[in-house]
Amino acid sequence: MKELILLHNKINNIEALNTLSELEKLDLIDNELSSLRGLKHLRNLRELDLRHNQITSISELRNLTKLQDLILSENIITDMSPAKNLKNLRNLYILDNQISKIDFTKKLINLKGLYLCRNNIEKIQGLKHLEKLETLFLRHNKITTIEGLHKLKNLRWLDLTGNKIKQISKISSLKNLYYLYLAKNQITEISGLEGLYNLRGIDLSHNLNLREIPYLLVELPHLDLLGLEGCNIEDWDKRMLHFLPDDSNSIKIRYEESK
Repeated sequence: MKELILLHNKINNIEALNTLSELEKLDLIDNELSSLRGLKHLRNLRELDLRHNQITSISELRNLTKLQDLILSENIITDMSPAKNLKNLRNLYILDNQISKIDFTKKLINLKGLYLCRNNIEKIQGLKHLEKLETLFLRHNKITTIEGLHKLKNLRWLDLTGNKIKQISKISSLKNLYYLYLAKNQITEISGLEGLYNLRGIDLSHNLNLREIPYLLVELPHLDLLGLEGCNIEDWDKRMLHFLPDDSNSIKIRYEESK
């Protein structure tokens, strides 16, 4: 058997799966698992989906080095160190857990997508070895500073929505960035985006201390979405639109007049 789908059941014990040594894909979404005992023998697994369970430890996964896609969202995981040797991972989803540090990624050099939304992360760290990373989601954490991203030359999608960031900084090296999401932070001014010519979309909505929009749009020829709703912008200079390059005529600006 190569694939086994067991989602939406009430399974709380999977030890009997330890004989399925040829299994490559296992789906256990929405069960009642608190232990992963039995999975360590499934060394041919490439895809494993364990979202929406009650898992606290992933120690059984430490030797599943053929894994490429691992989904652990909606559990109660605090320690990701058993995943540090899963060097073939391409996508890692750990949304809605209790992770406080990104200290497990040094050897995960093949990661293309890392999803850590709604955890307890305060600092962006441990990512400098992820040179293949294209997507990084860190929305709704406790991050105050944009840092530790300068080595991510292939990053295209950065989502930091719902943190405590006050300044846009230290992202000038992300030349391949397409989408930057910074809604619901504490940003007061837009700067540090000069040279990011590949940007297609920027979401700055609901930054309540943002009051001015500079002429940075002139430097972003491919921009087609700028989200500004829910800010306290006092002076929107519509003349700025005349400085946009010809190929940006279709730009969509989401903006609400302050009342």
